Amino acid sequence: MTDTSLEKDTEPELDEELLAEAMRGTGTMSRNETLNIVLREYVMAKRHVRRKALEEIRRMSAEGAFDWDAIEEADK
Repeated sequence: MTDTSLEKDTEPELDEELLAEAMRGTGTMSRNETLNIVLREYVMAKRHVRRKALEEIRRMSAEGAFDWDAIEEADK
């Protein structure tokens, strides 16, 4: 598992205005709950973008956009 801990003196300050807006938007009262919701939404949005990009590459490949023979030839 990745160590995401930060040293106390290097930990960035949270933008309290953004946090308050996120708390209003999520309807939460807890900082931790708000941050977990927002982080989850961020990760899910990034996964969606990657999934769409992979689907596009697969579609392009199925339509013959890539010349696999030329790639194999270049590897020789």
